[in-house]
Amino acid sequence: MAQKIIDKGTVVSILTTGKISKPAKALFDAADVAWAQNIPESEFMEREAQEEG
Repeated sequence: MAQKIIDKGTVVSILTTGKISKPAKALFDAADVAWAQNIPESEFMEREAQEEG
């Protein structure tokens, strides 16, 4: 899945509420795609509310 994301050529960062595997992290790092994992879902909801307001 990580390689498919990289192959799109338009993705510059990945944020997920779950974990990213070590191999996927290595692929993202090699492709200069920033990543963050274990972001609480509430963080996404708060940001969405701020953008709408």
